[in-house]
Amino acid sequence: MSEDTIINGPSKSDLFTEFPLPVNRKKRLIFHVVPKNGNHSIEVHGLVMSMEMEDGSGESWNISGYTGNNKRFKAYYRTNRRTGVYQIID
Repeated sequence: MSEDTIINGPSKSDLFTEFPLPVNRKKRLIFHVVPKNGNHSIEVHGLVMSMEMEDGSGESWNISGYTGNNKRFKAYYRTNRRTGVYQIID
């Protein structure tokens, strides 16, 4: 499993708007990800299923969910920088 870099993810308000009721909702978050072996970003659509604070800053999050094609993912994400790392879970 390789980690890809998130270069432009959702804002903090978009993340929290999506999280409370992810089931039966059509809205999905969009992360712009640069694959480890790539030189351009791709859009990854995801449905957040869990989110926990990574530290006490209120800006770092451990996120897990499903991509648009139903693959599980996990991510570390900083909302103030809108960057992080993203990984598909096999």
